[in-house]
Amino acid sequence: MRYLTILITIVAVSLGSTAYASDVSIVGDSIACSTYVVAPNNCNLGIHYVDGVRTIHAVNGLKLASSRNYISQVVSDPTTHILVVALGSNDVGQASLTMRPDIFRAAGQPVGCVVITTVKVRGVTSLYNRHWVALARRWNGLVRESGAVVADWNAFSQGKPNWFLSDGLHLTRIGRIAYHSMLTNAINRCALTN
Repeated sequence: MRYLTILITIVAVSLGSTAYASDVSIVGDSIACSTYVVAPNNCNLGIHYVDGVRTIHAVNGLKLASSRNYISQVVSDPTTHILVVALGSNDVGQASLTMRPDIFRAAGQPVGCVVITTVKVRGVTSLYNRHWVALARRWNGLVRESGAVVADWNAFSQGKPNWFLSDGLHLTRIGRIAYHSMLTNAINRCALTN
């Protein structure tokens, strides 16, 4: 299985009418990758993309446990002030046994602020079986307990079937815009506390 490693360095984040300069690093999976990459299918290729604002390195499939060393490397950069961990679907889908320590380790990184996403609990495909629902609820509960700023994708995406492709997990164009908006709002909340 190929693992996704995505790093997005955001140079400026807009807070309403006020410009806030901050270095934000995002470690994410294919959902985050498709949100920030112009051609989402390139997420499978391990791309490097620069648009003047973001730098992205991506390959699909990352779990939080697989990203430990990578997160440590990212946060050791003194210019990283906000860490966004946009993961969880692969941890839930593969029944990670290390959710609690992985989430709390990520939330405790030595940066100004950490954002962690929740995962979608319910959907319309067979992926969202009882096993998925139980593990997704566990992930989301741990994220809320972790002390990180929560980017609540589960709540934000409720009742929005047009945001999802036929697999019920990956995003349509409008879903990618919504995911980006949710992450931007969480980054802005994080920046205000940083």
